[in-house]
Amino acid sequence: TALIQLFKSLYALLRGKQNISKEDLANASEKESKRLGLEGRYNWSEIFDLEKGVTEKAEKQSDKEQKLNKPDNFYVGKAISNGSCFFDSFRQSLEQQAGVQVTIEQLRNDCKRFAQNNPTEWFISKIGNDFDEVKGKFVNRGITCDQYVNSIEKNEFWGRSDIEGRILCGKYGVKLHVLESNPLHAHDNRQDPFLHQLIDSSGSKNVGEYNKVDYDNSSVLHIINRSHAHFEPLLNRLAKQTQEHQDFLLAKQLQEQEYAQQLQEREDYSLAMRFQEQQDSLLAKEVQEQEDLLYAKQLQGQEEKFARQLQEQPLAQSLNPRCSMEEVKIEDQQQQISVK
Repeated sequence: TALIQLFKSLYALLRGKQNISKEDLANASEKESKRLGLEGRYNWSEIFDLEKGVTEKAEKQSDKEQKLNKPDNFYVGKAISNGSCFFDSFRQSLEQQAGVQVTIEQLRNDCKRFAQNNPTEWFISKIGNDFDEVKGKFVNRGITCDQYVNSIEKNEFWGRSDIEGRILCGKYGVKLHVLESNPLHAHDNRQDPFLHQLIDSSGSKNVGEYNKVDYDNSSVLHIINRSHAHFEPLLNRLAKQTQEHQDFLLAKQLQEQEYAQQLQEREDYSLAMRFQEQQDSLLAKEVQEQEDLLYAKQLQGQEEKFARQLQEQPLAQSLNPRCSMEEVKIEDQQQQISVK
């Protein structure tokens, strides 16, 4: 229901107007979303293909642009086009220059925590006075800290070098070198095609031309905004090749370790099987010895019993004759007495 009301409001707002740009539609939709309590629920830039169109336009016009003054070993990388191009560019440069691996979500969350934990005056002033030029007029898109906290984690909230960049520089202890197209170059070819800003936790300053930037300093990140509202990382080609080589060596080492582990597991299994066979053999031998001992005891018992029987038999035979002779003597004596 709220979405239907939003489109009705857009229709009433834009009815009768001609040549309405996607940017105007996205801005009007965002404004109506806030009014209807739908802020942050829809990514209007993505719905109207705004940032995607900007990116495509930048790529088509790249050949027409002035030569980008930069060291030969640096190149312009690619950043996602879903509203998080600044954070993605910062992430890639941070990983290459400082070796710190983070996600876009982590970077957005870092900014959220900054706004939640006693935000400084410069931050409150910056987010409250954020002006954009729309059809020659400056519109204040300023928000409060609470609104910032509720919006910063969404893709439709675009990152800014002088606000989110400053926060993240303080968080990770780095500096951010931002190259932006110089509008004066269109009227004066003697002007540097790009402006160079160096940002840290204390703020930003103009560093002049590109050759005044320390590209060898690993604590300095480099990103570029070629006047199309789309940030891209400026990456070190040599560092990239070195990293790829290190990744290859690491992958090879891990593969060798895995193979060695498999061999060890096979060897351990074979050794365990041999040990088990030995244990089974010893157990069988012990059982056989116990059986043999028991059989020997039984046999010995039978032999002893048989020997006792043999000893008892002659004794019985010797006792029986004596008894019969005594009986004869007694009978003879009785007969003699009776005769007398």
